[in-house]
Amino acid sequence: MPKEKRGRALGIVSTAVALGGMTGPFAGGLIAEWFSWQWLFLVHVPVAVVATWMALRYIPAREQEYRSEPLDSVGAFLFIIVIGSVILGLTDGNTWGWRSTEIISIFSVALVALLGLLLWELHQKTPFLPIKALAIPAVSGGLIISCTSFVLANTVLVVMPFYLSGLSGISPLSVGFIMTAYPLLLAFAGPVAGHMSDRFSSRVFMFLGLCGMGVGLMVFSIGFGQLPLVWIILVMALMGMGMGFVASPNNSFIMQHAPKEHVGSIGGMIALTRNLGMVLGAALGLASKQFS
Repeated sequence: MPKEKRGRALGIVSTAVALGGMTGPFAGGLIAEWFSWQWLFLVHVPVAVVATWMALRYIPAREQEYRSEPLDSVGAFLFIIVIGSVILGLTDGNTWGWRSTEIISIFSVALVALLGLLLWELHQKTPFLPIKALAIPAVSGGLIISCTSFVLANTVLVVMPFYLSGLSGISPLSVGFIMTAYPLLLAFAGPVAGHMSDRFSSRVFMFLGLCGMGVGLMVFSIGFGQLPLVWIILVMALMGMGMGFVASPNNSFIMQHAPKEHVGSIGGMIALTRNLGMVLGAALGLASKQFS
């Protein structure tokens, strides 16, 4: 996409993500209520087949310019160790206990591998990680914002279905409907914020989005368990709008400042910070549920 339309394009991507988010809780509630839980996993098979066909059919093939540079296999291996250890520790922290020997050992391995990765990458001509790009404040700051925003959102999104299903008279299907308040506003705000960020500063929308998510979390932290259902839906919608105002402008902001030769790597880092934020948010949400 042309640089001046990049924010709009990323807004459309956010809408696609939000539509998936809207469909997921509704479909999950419908399947859980009408069929067995095994269908929650089997339903992905035909979707994956159709998506694969669409990718082969509609994504245009074009000649790429390949550079004969050696792959930094040591850096790639250390990176896998770091990410794998962190994900494993965050996923099983609630099961094993955050102070258990297993969790401490896993995070110690991640820390040692991270230090080794950074020392190794600094001395490589073609490092696996885009060190030079990550040294740009706009890029590194944007990635931190990406991770933080998904931590904030997923902390609530993971806990909310458990809380709603515990209320009397609320079926799984109704829980799915209530949960769509978040992606519905995300689907609306994403393209708007993306389009406007092409004309105005992305920082304004990122600031407003983070403020909206912060207010939503503050309301939940003060009145969670006492809020009426309507207020829960409104706060979920506020957080969805906040995420819509953060995601598209922030991604556009990062890509605008990323060096051309590292655009692919930085795009992967955006996806990494998004998924890492979701895992961390889920871990925090389930931990808060366990201790409540």
